[in-house]
Amino acid sequence: SKEWLSSLLSYFINIKSIDDNIESLRASLCSQIGFTPQQLFQYLDKRHKDFLLLNDFVVFLNELHIPFEEKYLRKFIHNFDKDSDFSLNFQEFLGLIIPKKSSDLKYKFLSSRNNYDVISKSTKDIFGKLLCEELELVKNCINTAKFCQRSMGFTCYESFIEIVGNDKYITEKYLYNFLQKNNINISNNDMHQLMFRLDADN
Repeated sequence: SKEWLSSLLSYFINIKSIDDNIESLRASLCSQIGFTPQQLFQYLDKRHKDFLLLNDFVVFLNELHIPFEEKYLRKFIHNFDKDSDFSLNFQEFLGLIIPKKSSDLKYKFLSSRNNYDVISKSTKDIFGKLLCEELELVKNCINTAKFCQRSMGFTCYESFIEIVGNDKYITEKYLYNFLQKNNINISNNDMHQLMFRLDADN
């Protein structure tokens, strides 16, 4: 019996669906005239530490009067904290805001210089919406994962073997084949982004 399969597939579909909204917000943020990632990073890093902590995001969300739950905010930071030092450096921050599907915007900002101009209200608003979507993604993924675990017949080992066979790791190719086999069409860009979300230790 594979009654857990639909729950597991829903988990992956859920990530992709919200990620599509996030990608749209990234493109909107980075398309603004005069915007640079350094500008936003410096605005969030009010103490000039050269990295962002949980409290930096708390201050920003409170500034925009955006409600949030700290447990999801912590998990959100963990998802982008690829070196596991409980903070986001500038390169990790780029992973949060740079569009994955627009190579023009991506290369533009990877080579951009510092800009110390005052950050615009629209930049704050769009980034606030982006954070809201990220926190919603974290919340939904946690709840969907719990639902998977409660599903009749579901075991982590069983689902892992369904994806990789006798191998030890779920690679991008294995996951892509698994999704295709179950009639979930996904582009290469979406596949890269999905693996980025799932690969906690990079």
